[in-house]
Amino acid sequence: MEKYIIFAGAFVITAILMMLGKPWLDKKFNKKPKPEKIPNVLRQSKVYLYLGISGVILWPLIALYALLRSLKVVPGYTDDDRTASIAFLVISLPYIFMILLRMNWKIEIGKTAFTFWNIFRRKRVYNYNNVEMKFGSQGVKYYSNEKHIVTVSYLVDNWYDLENAINRNNQKKNVTYNSIHHNYKDKYRHKQHNTNKKRRK
Repeated sequence: MEKYIIFAGAFVITAILMMLGKPWLDKKFNKKPKPEKIPNVLRQSKVYLYLGISGVILWPLIALYALLRSLKVVPGYTDDDRTASIAFLVISLPYIFMILLRMNWKIEIGKTAFTFWNIFRRKRVYNYNNVEMKFGSQGVKYYSNEKHIVTVSYLVDNWYDLENAINRNNQKKNVTYNSIHHNYKDKYRHKQHNTNKKRRK
């Protein structure tokens, strides 16, 4: 019964902290950029941020309680408490990954290329001409020179913006190619026409 009370207490504390911190988080991560100055940006869903913060608060609190029990600071010591405290800390690691995914993972869409930052803030630029797309059940996979770059989940609010940018670039490229091809054919026909005229004379 005592364990359930501790879990419930930790959950309530986490919920209160999330409620108090939500306005600050919304203010920090919901800054709307001016489209004429800043390129369109893709970020992971805010769900990752909220889940990550709640897990980082909840599980370390439970781990702290188990550690205090193992040190006999609070009553109810058992032999498994120290091991349990380590296990709870390990459980919190994926939640740290969720926070990094939301804060660091980013794609900036430019006119001819996009810039990608992974969760470790490593930055790379990819030209649209070298990028291919494959649609999957969980998101759109992007490849450069047959090497996987990134998967944009359908949970991303504007996941389709990168796809649209690549399609627009491909359309412009095809129009340019067709225009050059037609101009070349017209020049060739005009040259042939003049040659035929000279022969007739």
